[in-house]
Amino acid sequence: MPVKPEDIPFLDPNGNPIPLYSPEGFAALSQLWLKVGWSVGYPFAQSWMGFPLIQLPQDVMRMQALITQEQPTLIIETGVSGGGSMALYAHLALAYGGAKVIGIEKNPRFEHIDALTAHPILGPHITVIHGDSADPVIVSRLREHTQPHHWQRVCVILDSSHRYDHVLKELRLYGPLVTTGSFMMVMDGSLKDMAHVPSGKPRWEHDNPHRAVQDFLQECHHFVLDPHGMEPHPDITLCPQGLLRRVA
Repeated sequence: MPVKPEDIPFLDPNGNPIPLYSPEGFAALSQLWLKVGWSVGYPFAQSWMGFPLIQLPQDVMRMQALITQEQPTLIIETGVSGGGSMALYAHLALAYGGAKVIGIEKNPRFEHIDALTAHPILGPHITVIHGDSADPVIVSRLREHTQPHHWQRVCVILDSSHRYDHVLKELRLYGPLVTTGSFMMVMDGSLKDMAHVPSGKPRWEHDNPHRAVQDFLQECHHFVLDPHGMEPHPDITLCPQGLLRRVA
């Protein structure tokens, strides 16, 4: 028989029942939905303009709102994969006059990357660099193109390896490239919650981007968490506490 939401008992940390039809119930149901969706591969079944896009649709809408509101002139993404996210960012940027989108990918899927950079509309705004995003040499090349007189508003999206050590290196390397007032989004911090779902890995409980963000914020006071950018419904995301704002 189909399971009804009413039949699933949700409890708060003290063991008290959570009313289903309430903001707290929606948050609890969202967490369960995220875990089940991850286990069946839901985030991996998305695309943008025909290019594979490994994101949750709610996060796509979140990034749409951020980029449309902030109108960055340079968008840097680590981890290109099938190119769908770069297509999304370039497509959005065209709506407000265009921005350069630079992606760094260690293991490019050339059939997608070649099609993306050859796209008659999006291609001229996109550059893909082949290499490890945590390699200081790669970041030095980027730094040459991110001086204030080149770009007024630079944002960074970290979506390559999600290992704790790798993400922490990226945060330290790419943070200085973000212009004051702009943002850095760290994807897939939700791995900490997926450690024990089917297809999850127990090491994700401690080896995840969320932990890297927490440690980075302890050592770097140029960034703060931006909770407002995760609204509405911050529980429906693969990037919990992943939006950082440069304040100095």
